[in-house]
Amino acid sequence: MKIAAALCVRNEEWILPRTLDVLSVFCDRIFILDDNSNDKTKEICLSYDKVDYEDWNKRDNMHIRQEGLRKQRNIDRVSSYNPDYVLFVDAD
Repeated sequence: MKIAAALCVRNEEWILPRTLDVLSVFCDRIFILDDNSNDKTKEICLSYDKVDYEDWNKRDNMHIRQEGLRKQRNIDRVSSYNPDYVLFVDAD
């Protein structure tokens, strides 16, 4: 059984290591969409093997926001992994 987690994050360095440590125990893949963090969020995410990191800055922000929660929650990216279960969580 494959379990994936999806997180939208922004400036979560204060809690992210704890969150990723816990999720890494039972999730096979953790999908992160970083919404313009200017702290060490990216570096923390990239230090975890199970994390699939995407920087929202590289995408067309207005297009994503107009398409709503489906794009914001990475549903297309997560479903391409073909998990049996998806856990949508906040870092905090």
